[in-house]
Amino acid sequence: MRGTIRGAAVVLGAAAAVYGAASLTGEWLGAPPWWEREPTEDEARDVLARWAVEVGTRRDGAPAGPSLLGAALPATGNGDAVPPPPPLRVPRDGRKAISAAVTAAGLALVVVATRPRRRVGTAP
Repeated sequence: MRGTIRGAAVVLGAAAAVYGAASLTGEWLGAPPWWEREPTEDEARDVLARWAVEVGTRRDGAPAGPSLLGAALPATGNGDAVPPPPPLRVPRDGRKAISAAVTAAGLALVVVATRPRRRVGTAP
């Protein structure tokens, strides 16, 4: 039974180390849950204000052009092309430190789980 637990700890530690390293080296396994957070009200207002400026609406509310930065825009029901608002997520402070800690914790778990056990009754 102890071998099964040690094996599971090695697998869990290796997975955590790889996931933490992946988030530090370009998010090739996707963005981890600690990478972004919900914005405060002021941050959300700023994000939406920048989006409104980029869309460039005219006085009558119609879009100023058929595209935003050269990308095709989805059409709304009334024929106007309006881009969807941006996702309301902002980078979390210390996200790289969290990823480094996850990597270090995973490596530590692997080391602890793979070190040889002492035999009972032997001198240290």
